[in-house]
Amino acid sequence: MRRKRKRTSLRPKPILWLLLIGNLIAGALYSPVTSLRKVRVEGAGEFDQLRLQRLLASLKDVPCAQVNARNIESLALDLPEARSAELTRNPFGSGLLKIRYKRPVARRFNGGNLALTADGVLYSADRLPEDLPTFNLPTDEPVPALALAANWQPARIAELAMAAREMAPQNAIRIDLNPSGVVCLNMGSGRVVLGSTDNLEKKLQVLRERLEQNPMELSEVESLILTSPDNPSVVRKKVETSK
Repeated sequence: MRRKRKRTSLRPKPILWLLLIGNLIAGALYSPVTSLRKVRVEGAGEFDQLRLQRLLASLKDVPCAQVNARNIESLALDLPEARSAELTRNPFGSGLLKIRYKRPVARRFNGGNLALTADGVLYSADRLPEDLPTFNLPTDEPVPALALAANWQPARIAELAMAAREMAPQNAIRIDLNPSGVVCLNMGSGRVVLGSTDNLEKKLQVLRERLEQNPMELSEVESLILTSPDNPSVVRKKVETSK
């Protein structure tokens, strides 16, 4: 005798519940009700407020799930000074755009808007503080070539600029590099010959200690030679003799 197959009956309630939940989620994500009504901006400079407001205005009436956050972040970074951007949002109509800017620690001497960050990144900025330390390079090469030049190390020059500003916050500071890579630090009327940027921490420590003992030393000598930090020397100013 043939065995009768047991018929399985579909249970519609679980399926209906799944469809209902799916519709609710889709409706919540793609409904205009979830569009961003307010996006708060964190970290933006006053100079950049208008640009970012125009950018975020493009999100009006766009449902949460349809917001292309990566594209907005990319557009927010379309500024030389911008370092990072992150957009977060929720289906309740609010969002947050966090933006951070590069922090310049030095600018190129007579180089217009070319700046150097603390980690040695060169970039062009539309606005820079006037009292930044400057660095003077013996070349007119464009920015990409400067970044790859063998005779100078941008990160070390940035370190030197920050240390010099800390030691002499009120003085004009200029860092000169000659074609052979010799680094000279000009602080106010004083001049410190550092040679290469090798052993820079030791050279800066010796400079700090000497200035603590005699804050006027650099104005009293022609130059302080720290190419060998364990054996510093000075070049005395020439005494003019009257005829």
